[in-house]
Amino acid sequence: MPTAPPARRFHHTAIRPELFWPEPPYPQGESVEPDSPWETGRVLEQIPDRWRDVLADLPEDAVPMVAAHWYEIEEIDFADYLDAKDMVDTFKSLASRARTAGAHLYCRCCL
Repeated sequence: MPTAPPARRFHHTAIRPELFWPEPPYPQGESVEPDSPWETGRVLEQIPDRWRDVLADLPEDAVPMVAAHWYEIEEIDFADYLDAKDMVDTFKSLASRARTAGAHLYCRCCL
């Protein structure tokens, strides 16, 4: 009897977001012009489509577990567990709509 293929696992560090704006390279060790987009400290990253698809395909019964994990992330200040769960639901819906439209997801970050 054939064996089932191994379960596919997703690890967030296997694929990284790609810098979308400002255009690289980052001016390391150089003085940055006052009107340079690098001066703002803001960057826009394109989220890998694989991450978008994982969120879009997240089963409803997995949302509470993901919310519990997200709630424990120190860098994010959720009001409570329900706030984290609402955010997972929001991102799941956004990811689904983006995939259906053939669009990407982006994240604005501050350096």
